[in-house]
Amino acid sequence: MKEILVLGCGNVLASDDGVGIVVVRKLAHAPLSQNTRIIDAGVAGVGILDHFNGQEKAIIIDAVAADKEPGTILLFKWGNLPDSSIMPWSLHGMGLLQALELGYQVEPGRMPKELVIVGIQIKRVDAWRDGLCKEVEAAVPEAVRMVLNELEVKDNA
Repeated sequence: MKEILVLGCGNVLASDDGVGIVVVRKLAHAPLSQNTRIIDAGVAGVGILDHFNGQEKAIIIDAVAADKEPGTILLFKWGNLPDSSIMPWSLHGMGLLQALELGYQVEPGRMPKELVIVGIQIKRVDAWRDGLCKEVEAAVPEAVRMVLNELEVKDNA
């Protein structure tokens, strides 16, 4: 059975931008199969591509700015990705969607066969502010359930 990656992206020192990391930290305590690997990818930018090695599936959790209510969860799959403006260029390099597109163009064999992005609408990104706003914090359990559903794991929460 091939490995499944679950990657959380973001910066926990930039308030809501850290929501992807918060979700994968919660998932680390879930009963997952041995072929599932949880990764805190931080603000990897193009460095996120280093985590891929032909996996069957990858699930990425990240903050989005999609003009929705804070805490709204959006689910995207490869081939039906949003406009890159909702996951803009990062101050740390290339944005997530641009990095993924580059990976599929340059080394498609290394990229996951199935890609899912769980995007959580943020309210604020404040430098050096630890913690999520209440709306984004309230969305974390549902985001965890969505990832578990993608992994076909039954959650008892």
